[in-house]
Amino acid sequence: MTAAHFEDAKQEADAAELGVWLLVVSELLLFAGLFAIYVYTRAAYPDAFAAGIHHMSRALGTTNTFVLLTSSLSAALAGAAMKANRRGLALACIGFTLLCGLAFLGIKSIEYRGHLHEGMGPTMFAAAAEAGGMPRATALFFSLYWLMTGLHAAHVVGGMGGFLWAAHRVHRRTITAERPHPLELVTVYWHFVDLVWIFLWPAFYLTATIR
Repeated sequence: MTAAHFEDAKQEADAAELGVWLLVVSELLLFAGLFAIYVYTRAAYPDAFAAGIHHMSRALGTTNTFVLLTSSLSAALAGAAMKANRRGLALACIGFTLLCGLAFLGIKSIEYRGHLHEGMGPTMFAAAAEAGGMPRATALFFSLYWLMTGLHAAHVVGGMGGFLWAAHRVHRRTITAERPHPLELVTVYWHFVDLVWIFLWPAFYLTATIR
């Protein structure tokens, strides 16, 4: 059913698409600013940042990359299944995407717990300034790590909420083969979240030797 303030279903779909793309662009600008800060500070303190990356678990970071790429595939398959009017398959693909999101967050929580146990928490920069322990530049690396990966994890949670909403609408048959755009727009947002991680992965896990 088309909302009363829209003339027809196409106008409603166009408005929703515009809204999602505006959201994606605004979030892209946010992460672009954070990556600019990362690049600037890394250029200023390459050795300290390389030392920070050596504390990262490349295995966990790479596993999470595989998990998110797999989730993007299942999300795309959900949209294709919905267009083919295979509602059960679409719900199964959405469910698998949600499981991947949970797996990503679970692996990240294990990694976060390890950092906290080693004293590499989000307040390291202030602690380093006061105690003179780990170099402040390396502590700055961890501050950016917690900020950027934590913000990304929050976006993963938001994307999962979007898929739960879409699954409910598929189940209620308000998302159909003739009207699949709400699921497609949630998938667009999810692809954006995955794309951000594709940049976070090398920045914090794979580039220790770059000067």
